[in-house]
Amino acid sequence: MTAAKSFVDSNIFIYLLSDDSVKRNMEQQLLLATHLISTQLIAESVNFCLKKLKLSKEEAFAFGDKLLKSNEVRIINASTLELAFGISLKYNLSWWDSLIAAAALEGGCTTLYSEDMQHQQIIEGHLTITNPFK
Repeated sequence: MTAAKSFVDSNIFIYLLSDDSVKRNMEQQLLLATHLISTQLIAESVNFCLKKLKLSKEEAFAFGDKLLKSNEVRIINASTLELAFGISLKYNLSWWDSLIAAAALEGGCTTLYSEDMQHQQIIEGHLTITNPFK
């Protein structure tokens, strides 16, 4: 790996669609680089667009497609699930957050951008959770 990779949680991507101009602008700056995401995050983002934002399927799927095409996507597989089991138990993270952390670790990431997890927590001595809005 030539450069440190970062992983972005779906809660951060959603600010691209937000009325909060400060967070939306910060998010746009953050996303000038390509990040690693997982299939889980695309599914979560599309679901949020449909259920919470009440976007049409066309709009929600277009957003999901944008995430797919502008980031490196990691598929959740059996080894990701097994790693997530251990992370959830060891760090007392929710199942979904553990799955995100596991995908980030498997992808060789050193930073996980999330607004939902503990800012500056280090997972497995390698992955630092960062809230970009702090």
